[in-house]
Amino acid sequence: MAAYQEAVNDCSLTDICYYDLPYTWDNRQEAKRNVKARLDRAFGHNKFMDSLGDSVAYHLPLAESDNCGLLVEVREKLTTGR
Repeated sequence: MAAYQEAVNDCSLTDICYYDLPYTWDNRQEAKRNVKARLDRAFGHNKFMDSLGDSVAYHLPLAESDNCGLLVEVREKLTTGR
């Protein structure tokens, strides 16, 4: 996990905030055997986030797959003027 985080930092990436489901994977087993995890993430380069930092990622509902799709809505960063 440390190598993964180092690669994210070296590439100047930021995790885009997400909405909806708190997980992207579900093993689809019953009760105590059920496991859900957030395996997938959407990233933006820091320069991207400077101007489009209000972008959000949505974890799309599961259908036939055990993995959610990701949809990124690109939004300009709101600025307040004086």
